[in-house]
Amino acid sequence: MPTTSTQYSLAGSADGSIIAVGDPHASSNQGSVYIINNGSYTQTLTAPGSRGNFGYAVEISDDANYLFVSAISYLDTTTNKTGIVYVYKANASGGSYNTIPYQIIYNPSDDSDLHFGSKIKVDSQSQTLYIRSEEHTSELQSHSFIS
Repeated sequence: MPTTSTQYSLAGSADGSIIAVGDPHASSNQGSVYIINNGSYTQTLTAPGSRGNFGYAVEISDDANYLFVSAISYLDTTTNKTGIVYVYKANASGGSYNTIPYQIIYNPSDDSDLHFGSKIKVDSQSQTLYIRSEEHTSELQSHSFIS
């Protein structure tokens, strides 16, 4: 379960049955996300590979079909850009998520050190995910996801 970190992120489904707790400092800042279903711990998600500060921000769609997790210190060595957002889809049985991301959203900015994903917010009605970068609070990226 969570480390003794002082920074966590928290998100829940509209009915409160699914809760995600992001711990970006778990495992020497690799990060983890813990899933709680109807009050019981059910799953731990970790970043694919070595991804920095996975769980910095978390968000869940209202129906809990999608989980969004940012890793703001992820470094794309090809483009030298920081930050990434992973989209996970719920398992058919519900209450947990596939461990392989359904979609990955890379930092689209030309600026390399933005900490893309420092804030994320989902609008389930329009099926839009809004992603903000820490260094440019006026810039907001939006991405559609499919139910």
